[in-house]
Amino acid sequence: MTTPSQFSNLPEDIGRIIFELSVADRAPLSWTCALVSKKVQAWVELILYKHIVISTAPRLARLRSTIQAHPMKQDDFFSVQVKSLLVPSSWEYPQDDIQYVVSACAGVDSLLFWTDSSDFANTLKNLPSPPSPRHLAAFGSGFCHDLSNPIYHKVTHLWLTLQAGRNHPNWDELAMLSELTHLLIIGDVYHDAWTAAEFLGNSVLAHSPPSLRVVVLVGDDSFIKEVEIIDSVDSRIVVLVQHEQGKERLNTDVVLFEDAVELQYVWGLPSFDGRDIWSRAEAMIKGRLARTVSQR
Repeated sequence: MTTPSQFSNLPEDIGRIIFELSVADRAPLSWTCALVSKKVQAWVELILYKHIVISTAPRLARLRSTIQAHPMKQDDFFSVQVKSLLVPSSWEYPQDDIQYVVSACAGVDSLLFWTDSSDFANTLKNLPSPPSPRHLAAFGSGFCHDLSNPIYHKVTHLWLTLQAGRNHPNWDELAMLSELTHLLIIGDVYHDAWTAAEFLGNSVLAHSPPSLRVVVLVGDDSFIKEVEIIDSVDSRIVVLVQHEQGKERLNTDVVLFEDAVELQYVWGLPSFDGRDIWSRAEAMIKGRLARTVSQR
C-alpha cells in the first residue's frame, strides 16, 4: 500500500495530479484525502468544494461552521471556489443557515434549490451579497418567480417549475433577461399539446428576449402523439418526456428522454461528452433547421 511518505518522494506536481484525480468524482471517501496533510488538503479542497450538494440539515450546519471558521483558507475561498450549489428540500432547513451559506457562495455559476417558502425569493434578494448565477433552477409550490429579482439578471440557463395559478412570473419581465439563452419549463400549467402550444406562444415566446435559442418543455405521454403541434409553434422548442415508454414511435427531432431525478443532480455540472440536456436539445434544433433548409 502506498503511504504518504512514498508520495513525498514524487515531484510535487505529479503528486498533486494524483490526488486531484483521486477526488475528481467527489465520492464520500474522497474527503479522506484532505486528511493526508495540510498541503494535500489545500489541493483537493479546490475540487471538493467546487460542486456542493446539501442533502441534510446536519450537513448544512457543518458547512456553515466550516465557512465561519476556516483558518487554512483565504477569506474569499467559498465565494471564489464554489461553482455550483444544490440545496434540495431547503424548506426543511433553518433559513438563517441557508441565507448564510448562499451568501458566502455568492460566486456560484449554478444554483438549484427546492423550497415551498414564499419568502425564499426575498431572502435571496436581500442577501448582503446576492448570487448572480448563470444557471438557475427553482422548485417548490410556494416559490414565486419574480424575474425582476437581481438573482435572475445574469441567468443564461433557467429552469422554471410552475403550478397553475400559483407562482407564474410576470412574463413581460422575461424580456429583461437579456442574457437568457436556454429555458426549461415544467409544471401543470398545460394539460396536453394544444394547451402547451397556446401557453408557449402567448405567454413565453411572445415576451422572450432575442437571445433565447432553446426552450425545453417537459411533458408526459400525452405529448407523444401530438408533439408536432408544439413543434409548429417555434423551431426552438424541444419537448422532454421523462421516461422512454413509446420511444420507438416518436419524432426524435422533437422529443428528448431524460430521467427527471438525474436531470436535477446534473444541473449546472460541466458536460464533457455533449450529452447533457442542453447540448442534446441544441443538436436536435440544429439538425431540424438544416433539414428544413435542404427541403426548400
